Amino acid sequence: MRIWLGVSLALVTGAALAESPDFDACLDRAQGDAAVAQCYFDEDARQTARMDTAFTRLLDAQPSRHDRRLLGEAQSAWIGWRDAQCEWGRALPWGDMPDDLIAPACRMTRTETRADELENLLLFFGSPGPGPDFLLPDSDKRSLTADDLAGLSLSELRIARNEIFARHGRRFSDPQLQAWFEAREWYVPRDGEPRLSAIETANVAFIAAEEARRN
Repeated sequence: MRIWLGVSLALVTGAALAESPDFDACLDRAQGDAAVAQCYFDEDARQTARMDTAFTRLLDAQPSRHDRRLLGEAQSAWIGWRDAQCEWGRALPWGDMPDDLIAPACRMTRTETRADELENLLLFFGSPGPGPDFLLPDSDKRSLTADDLAGLSLSELRIARNEIFARHGRRFSDPQLQAWFEAREWYVPRDGEPRLSAIETANVAFIAAEEARRN
């Protein structure tokens, strides 16, 4: 069941299935279409909470009432587009895929993508502000584990990977990434590519693998 769900939804949404531990565990124990649909409803609730939190924080960061209104209109338009897109997907010929799974699964994957997008905008909107000193404070001293990365969004993983380089003063071609680190008191930019330790090199590869798994 997981295989045809993944293939079919990639065609509708352009995204892979969500990979949160709760969602995976739910699908693994689900028996029948109704149970699978409930997994998607539950995961959609989690992703909707992520999206709403990021949206509210992004709204608060807007510099004017006009900008807040535009962002609110954009979010309302996106929700309308998502719902229409997922309802339209029900009419496509999906073979053995149950009709009542198309819309909830599509909604969940779309909402997850939107939550990632809003979190990324929040991280890089305007002046990044002080924020946390490090997302992964000791990634230069010990090997990271899956538990270290579980609570980070996709955009936060990108920052966590690059903060390993930023500790050594690396300059970044992405202006938003550069602005993020320039807002950290510990960051001292230097010319040239930094030389990473074996632990740092392994942690960069570990985070990159997790980013690729979620994409």
